[in-house]
Amino acid sequence: MESDMFVRDMAMSGTQVGAHSDAMVGKINQNLAEWETRSKNVPGLHHLIKGFRSYKQWFDKKLWNNYHAGIKSYAYYNAVAEAMKHAPDDISAKEIAEAKDIIAELINDAIGGQEWEKKFWASPKVKQALQMMFLAPDYSISNLNIARKGLTPKYFKNPIARRIAWRYWVKMTLSLLGIMSAMNYASTALEEGDIKKGKHMWQNERGRRLTVDVTYMMRKMPWIDEDDKRRFYITPGKQAREVVRYVTDLPEITGSKSSPAVQTIFEQWAKHQVGTGWPTEWADSDMSFYESMPHRLHAVFDKFKPFTVRGNNFAATFPMRRGMGWWQAQKGYEELIRSEVDPGRFKEIYGQVMPVSDYETILNDIDRAALKNGLDPIGLWKQANTRVRTEYYAGLYQSLNNGDMKKADEQAKILYRLGATDQTIRQSMERRELDPEAYREWRTQ
Repeated sequence: MESDMFVRDMAMSGTQVGAHSDAMVGKINQNLAEWETRSKNVPGLHHLIKGFRSYKQWFDKKLWNNYHAGIKSYAYYNAVAEAMKHAPDDISAKEIAEAKDIIAELINDAIGGQEWEKKFWASPKVKQALQMMFLAPDYSISNLNIARKGLTPKYFKNPIARRIAWRYWVKMTLSLLGIMSAMNYASTALEEGDIKKGKHMWQNERGRRLTVDVTYMMRKMPWIDEDDKRRFYITPGKQAREVVRYVTDLPEITGSKSSPAVQTIFEQWAKHQVGTGWPTEWADSDMSFYESMPHRLHAVFDKFKPFTVRGNNFAATFPMRRGMGWWQAQKGYEELIRSEVDPGRFKEIYGQVMPVSDYETILNDIDRAALKNGLDPIGLWKQANTRVRTEYYAGLYQSLNNGDMKKADEQAKILYRLGATDQTIRQSMERRELDPEAYREWRTQ
């Protein structure tokens, strides 16, 4: 970016080469400068803040002025050069300016850094509200824009916009899948000690076929328990994955995109994680408010912890996932058991009865995943069967108490498929002190 003419050309087109508004570089550096001034009479603290501010300024320069501005400049230069190469010889100056504007807009979307001045609704107060409510509004808006504009008529009809948007996603998808598969193959080959025994990512366990298996590297870390048999996976490609999640799991990604303040307020009030709905450690109804304070404070501090020092990432960069746990395996077995013994209910939920081929495929997948993560498939299947049986026992008792003998008969037939007998049903009713007349009436139907 040494050419003043090129810099002006980028600026005139709307290419944003400074720090994202999400980073709040100016505000943070201003606060650090104020803290440095106020701590001048505290020698140790003063030098600590001064050193950190100097490092922050150096880091910001490398990140935003060199790296970020560099990749945007490179992308802009090449995109404009290609557009002019395909442009007609009689293209006007106005048409060239319009082409540069749309190229700058798409580059801002692809790399981040919105031109907020062009957004009539984005007043300073609106931007402040967005930053209070969401984790990174500039990045999120940019990601949604680059995803949708390739399909929006206004951009799809424009050959320059269409070429940039579609090429961006095609190249990202192919390169991401290729790099991830190569990483997965290398990691698993190291684990096996044989280059020929490596596995591509689509050979990973069920639910982890678009991730990279890094179990071999993680088990070399001194803080990993030797008895921990669950596998470790990383999920590169955050930008592409988030676009898919907006379609497949909007509540979950909306929760994860909420600001730390919003997440904290929701969790402290609702006792469940925003988006996922998972209960917090203090969701236990028997826990008093004072007993829950340590858990609540830990959750608050954890929300404001930098991503790079959190425990759920790999190499301070990639989000990390674990292999199948006992709870996931047992839930999977429960669904399979229900689909077999109660196909009508499965059809109500999923719109069709589970085909036999799908049943066998899923069962084998869960079995293999359980074994890979040090679990006992047989024991988990038995536990799942017990839980499902308990569920239908409860349904039988409720039907009998309500006098619904037809429903009770349906529940009993399912229990027979689960291994129950007349004797076990009668004994269970006696333990629950249910009316024996209801049982006799049902049996005479």
